[in-house]
Amino acid sequence: MNSQKIWEFLATDFYLGKLPYKLTGKYYGGGTIGTLFGLVLVYFFPFNDNIYFAFSLAICFLSFAAASGASALYKTQDDQRIIIDETAGYMLSLVFLPKEINYLIIAFVFFRIYDGLKPWPIRWLDKNIKGGLGITLDDMAAGIFANITLRIFMY
Repeated sequence: MNSQKIWEFLATDFYLGKLPYKLTGKYYGGGTIGTLFGLVLVYFFPFNDNIYFAFSLAICFLSFAAASGASALYKTQDDQRIIIDETAGYMLSLVFLPKEINYLIIAFVFFRIYDGLKPWPIRWLDKNIKGGLGITLDDMAAGIFANITLRIFMY
């Protein structure tokens, strides 16, 4: 397996990002699949807060590289099959928060809203920063926005 295929494997969350295409012949909903994959990761890896934070940052850095490698393979910027960025962003939405089911679900909703609407500065990051860094940074920002909103909502 060449390095681009390894990046594709990681960037698509173990090929889950290719699943909508396999089912319908079109790419849609990949961001939701990436977010759901993040929810599963969070649910099944109940680390303490510091380890969870380190793990989330590691996923973000992996996303920079994987998204960059997969973009080169697909010859596009932010191909819809690349979903590791949503996984990374969702994981940030729960940093230093309880990993209880109600938090996981509400974080999912807030993250998808911010990722979809892309308010400033998320939209600016999405439009102005290219490559794997740009693919991931807007989702990281959406995750941080979701984290802050969730704190306010649950307060």
